[in-house]
Amino acid sequence: MSDDLEQMVLQVLASTEEDWTWYRLDRALSAMGMGGQVNVARLASLLSERGLVDVLAGESPAIPRYRITERGRMLVRTFGSVV
Repeated sequence: MSDDLEQMVLQVLASTEEDWTWYRLDRALSAMGMGGQVNVARLASLLSERGLVDVLAGESPAIPRYRITERGRMLVRTFGSVV
């Protein structure tokens, strides 16, 4: 995965206190011209393995929710805005 893409996802997640679904993340990336370039659920899982994103149970197993962790927020503060 591209570091730029990971940064974009983290910045989108950090832009609000709300939880995000893969669909909302995909729509946000599409609005930034990155639609269809990434499997958002896979990328969020990879970021979760690195302790940057929490993957939470959603209303159904097929729709988990994603939330940036404090560690993820600290990382976002270190790079310039791409969002």
